[in-house]
Amino acid sequence: MMEIAVPNYPMNGRAILLNTDDDVAVAVRALAVGDTLEWEGGSCTVQAPIPAGHKLAVRAVEIGEPVRKYGQIIGYALQRIAPGDWVHTHNLGHGPARREYEFAVDLRHPPVPAEERTFLGYSNPSGRAGTRNYLALISTVNCSADTVHLIAQRLRSEVLPDFPNVDGVAVVAHGTGCGMQLGGKEYRLLQRCLAGIANHPNVAAALFVGLGCEVNQPTDLLRNEQILAPRVSAGASKPTAHALTIQQAGGVRKAVQAAMDQALPLFRHANARRRVAFPIAHLAIGTNCGGSDGNSGITANPALGLAGDRFVAQG
Repeated sequence: MMEIAVPNYPMNGRAILLNTDDDVAVAVRALAVGDTLEWEGGSCTVQAPIPAGHKLAVRAVEIGEPVRKYGQIIGYALQRIAPGDWVHTHNLGHGPARREYEFAVDLRHPPVPAEERTFLGYSNPSGRAGTRNYLALISTVNCSADTVHLIAQRLRSEVLPDFPNVDGVAVVAHGTGCGMQLGGKEYRLLQRCLAGIANHPNVAAALFVGLGCEVNQPTDLLRNEQILAPRVSAGASKPTAHALTIQQAGGVRKAVQAAMDQALPLFRHANARRRVAFPIAHLAIGTNCGGSDGNSGITANPALGLAGDRFVAQG
């Protein structure tokens, strides 16, 4: 496994120095006056009570000088700050933003891994690798949203158990698609979004359901976004995207049954897919903020950053 150097500036387990260029460290636990902190290249004695999670100075900072944390300027000294002082709103404030406005000047390239890592995923005609194997059930208009959910209930209870290689039925319902300008901005944006879902690498096949009188017609969506062409599976003559409307089917009940019938070949196609090995470079990684607090920068964020470095190193 590739090893990536992790900054480690321990201070007797009581505080963390995040960057060697920092003027402050973060207290892991409450610090008392007289506590001594040591790290590679320096030491200091705590000069004031410091609550857990708060900052303490590790070097002297004169009035007006910048104070750095994470290697970045977080404010300017309102008074002289001595090593071991508590750094907070009483001695840290805003200052003139007279700095070079540069991006990525300290770009660092992770080391090249000794071996290429792989994962088991699903092949797609687009060349992208999927990690799941879903049938997407997509409403083209708000008027068919409830019907789409009815279809999903039937498919999950009556059809899905017979296809063990299919991970599930993903339902996409929304509140638009009816009254909009044909070919307008909202129309094009909606069609692009729905097509993006149908062509997602985790989607093996897609079934579009409309009402029948909406502006965003299912057949127009398939044609405009060329969904049928890229969704033709390798070696197969039948497309893996179907469409129907409630009005053409003759009502909700008949539309549900028609969807059940049209979904069967889509399930068969999805069930026949098998996982194969792909390089890690085929993965697209997304992160989500779950509610940042003062500790995120020393806990979750570095962990995600190191994981990201490992993915980037794989190509």
